[in-house]
This record gives sequence, structure tokens and C-alpha cells, in this order.
Amino acid sequence: MISTMEWGPEAVQLLKEVVSHWAGMDPKAAAEYAMTINSLRSRGTIMNAVIDAWSKTDPVAAAEYTKSIESRLTRSAVLSTLINNWSKSDPQAALAWFRENAKLDGKAMNSSTTALFKNLIQYDLAWSLTQVWNLPNPDMKRSAIRTVVDEMARRKSEDALMSLYGQMAEGKDRTLLAEALVENLTRYQPDK
Repeated sequence: MISTMEWGPEAVQLLKEVVSHWAGMDPKAAAEYAMTINSLRSRGTIMNAVIDAWSKTDPVAAAEYTKSIESRLTRSAVLSTLINNWSKSDPQAALAWFRENAKLDGKAMNSSTTALFKNLIQYDLAWSLTQVWNLPNPDMKRSAIRTVVDEMARRKSEDALMSLYGQMAEGKDRTLLAEALVENLTRYQPDK
């Protein structure tokens, strides 16, 4: 194990930059190196830099590697980075992988839900709402619905709101939708 306990933030930042560059050339070796760092905080910081670089060039390989990370705390942090980057470049592939793997570790994946849906919204707001219902975990659904409804309210999109009403009419989880709408209404003041 590499001790970074006595390192200051500047040294950790420098190591992060070096390992991030290394990840651009040999991401698996950089990831294996990052996992030898004994400070959980430093390991998470360095590992996040590795996955950030790796997910921009080969998100599938980066995603598969994240499944091997034993520490749930580290895995949760890097999954958010992975899903955020991947869903910007290929939202449908990121969503498919997310759904398939959410069952393996729902707690670690749950932290990535907001990042995923923020990017899916940019792809297609109304479509992103339809994707919520296929999530395997109620907490993920709740987080995704809040993210989508928040963006709908922010955009004041009539098409998106009509889609939302359509989802409610189809019998989708009305409670989750209503909670998200009410929460949203309490945060935003109507235009005067």
C-alpha cells in the first residue's frame, strides 16, 4: 500500500494529474495503482481521476472495471463520474448498462441516478421520463423523477408537462410523480 496520509492537498492534486494522464495511456494499470493508495480519501480522489479519463475513451471497459472495486464508498464515487461522462456521449448505452447493473449493487448505483437523468434530459426530456419506470429500485425512481420534474418545471415546457400528465393517466406511480411536483412547486415561485 502507498501511504498518502502525510501528503498535503497539493501533493494529492499533483498525483491526481499524473495518474489521470497515465490513465489516458494505460487505464487499467493506472486504476490498479490507484487502488494501492491506503488513504481512503486520496484513493477515491485518484481513482475518480482514473475513471474520469477512462470513461471518456472506453466507457464499457471502465464500467466493467468499476464492478471489481471492493470499497462501496470508492465504487459509488467513481460510478457517478463514469455514468455522468458516459451518458453525455452515449445516453442510451449508459442507461442500458445502468439498468442491467443496478441490480448488482443498488446502493452504489443509486448515487449515479441524478447524474444519469440530468444527461438523459439533455438528450430528450419527455423520453427521459418514460425511462424512469424501468428502473429496478424505488429510490432510483424517486431520484430520477425528481430530477426530470425539476427540469420540466425549470424549462416550463408544455410538451414535457403534457408527457408527465400522460404518464400519470397511464397509471404510472402517481404518488412519486405527485411528490416530485409538490416538492418542485414549493421551490419555484411563479412568474409575476
